[in-house]
Amino acid sequence: MSVILGRCNFDGWRESNDHLAEMQSHANHFVPDGFRCHFGKDIAVAYGEFQTTPESSGSPFVTPSGLVVCFDGRIDNYEDLKGGLTDPPSALSGLALVATAFDECGTACLPRLIGDWALSVWNPRDRSLLLAKDFVGTRQLYFLPEPNGIAWSTLLDPLVALAGRPLVLNDEYLAGCLASFPAVEQTPFVGIEAVAPATFVRIDPKGKSVRRYWDFDAGREIRYSKDAEYEEHFREVLARSVHRCVRSLAPVTAELSGGVDSSAIVCMADRLARKSGLETLRTVSYYDDSEPDWNERPYFTLLEENRGIRGWHIDVGDGGSPLLDYEEGRLPSTPWSDMKPSAIDSSLKACLDSYGGRVLLSGLGGDEILGGVPTPLPELADLLRGIRLVRFGGQIVDWSLAQRTTVWSLAAATAKLFCPVTNASMARSGAIPSWIRPQFAKRHPDALSGFHRRLCVLGPRPSFQENLLALDGIRRQLAVQPLWSHVRHEKRYPYLNRDLLEFIYAIPRDQLVRPHQRRSLMRRSLAGIVPDAILNRRRKAVVTRRARKTFLSCPIDPFRRGEDMIADSIGVIDAGRFRSALGNAIHNLDVQIIPLLRTCALEGWLRALAREGLDQIAWPLPLGCEGPQLSVIATSHKVLSAE
Repeated sequence: MSVILGRCNFDGWRESNDHLAEMQSHANHFVPDGFRCHFGKDIAVAYGEFQTTPESSGSPFVTPSGLVVCFDGRIDNYEDLKGGLTDPPSALSGLALVATAFDECGTACLPRLIGDWALSVWNPRDRSLLLAKDFVGTRQLYFLPEPNGIAWSTLLDPLVALAGRPLVLNDEYLAGCLASFPAVEQTPFVGIEAVAPATFVRIDPKGKSVRRYWDFDAGREIRYSKDAEYEEHFREVLARSVHRCVRSLAPVTAELSGGVDSSAIVCMADRLARKSGLETLRTVSYYDDSEPDWNERPYFTLLEENRGIRGWHIDVGDGGSPLLDYEEGRLPSTPWSDMKPSAIDSSLKACLDSYGGRVLLSGLGGDEILGGVPTPLPELADLLRGIRLVRFGGQIVDWSLAQRTTVWSLAAATAKLFCPVTNASMARSGAIPSWIRPQFAKRHPDALSGFHRRLCVLGPRPSFQENLLALDGIRRQLAVQPLWSHVRHEKRYPYLNRDLLEFIYAIPRDQLVRPHQRRSLMRRSLAGIVPDAILNRRRKAVVTRRARKTFLSCPIDPFRRGEDMIADSIGVIDAGRFRSALGNAIHNLDVQIIPLLRTCALEGWLRALAREGLDQIAWPLPLGCEGPQLSVIATSHKVLSAE
């Protein structure tokens, strides 16, 4: 992915290039090919290119009307978008095309931009800045309001460096780090904001406005008379999605785990290559022979044998973990920031460098949208809300037999989807780990519950609501994905293509999963395309041994020896309970592994901040403390003073 940096002012004085140069200095290690800049009366913009498609090359573009447009991304419907313009550009440039579309249509063009992208538009006439992202949020885009203007970037690091004042940690973001992932519009620091997917932010001297420019059509339904028609339509949209993602100037690599999702991408790409002459995909696979319940090697090697192409294999058993190992001398802007490269990172870099690969395909989203988790609850909720009681009774009996549970427990679980989520219910269910301080949990229930929402009785179909909740979880995960400086590549997600999601969200839920038929539509549609041994394999086990090994391989001894913990000092966790849970994990006793890992990662990040940003980071006061909020400054590993 490329990098966008910019700064503008609202006072009418000429923007200096000093600030832009400072921002570039904090982004140079992400841009090996250098920057191209544009300086105007009120604006300075830089574009660090990482070219992957023919139309992705570009630099800040000035339209005939004076708009300054900067664009990072891939346009999948290039010809359609071009055909809808009155005066389309002659050059093959996504930037020029998007700039022309915006000049002609304004924000009305945003829903028509299909692909992965981030966009900034400066309008000198009314001194306004517009920032926007694609519908799923594959690119990051941050902004920092200033007294007389605004700075923005697709990297957080330059804005942290440019702030010019002590940055205050956002405790709502910290809560999100401990649960699933933080909200998409939040960053670790108060005052620096992120653009949410499918929205645009407009900022001018009068203030800021945020608008959603596109959403799924809740009323759209696709109904066919035969299963075969659903299967044909699915193959069509999946092939289109894969074709869009493999379009690249450089060789494309796919992550091949041996599961159904990644194997389907590779097999569909091979099918397209045979039909249209596309370049054959390369693959990279991860394995760990020490994991008895996670033996992927037989599956991805089976597919390699079928293809006649051996992929790159990376042993993750001894690759170490960068959980607490941040680069010294650099302020880590998020808990997911660049860390010291592990042996796994070095192997992936060697893989891509060996043939000049720049694009990596991921199967992220396949489980969530195609019925990887075989739950009947969304379908049962549809039937219950629609008062289709006969059908509801038949399905609940079939599913109770398939899942070896009672009809009453399934009925109760279905009804519970419509019930409000409370702090008490989360505590009873164990959703909030025991080491999270109750006051902190009470203050941030949404973030600590993973932003769980009850289904509305009125409104869209319950299964449609569940689909959007699952997609929101994916969006939050994408929002924290860092841009790696030591393994430069662009990640693409075939299962998150807009056309594919619109199809999946419009078909009946029982096409996706059926009793005793997990991933029903996918298995039926891809029979003969994906090997049967992979298509019908059992669901992959959750790996727990590797997570436990992480505790032993990382420098967490200070946590166990009773040293002060920053997360405890600022009122997020109870260090005593945390150490007790950590000891249980090390001794293979029952404990919530993922939240424990997240707490370790959060503490490691807080310590790295304290080490690298002694005069830059302000810590929130523990809840219940008197005095000005957000006034504690952390130095070294201890909280020293409060103003």
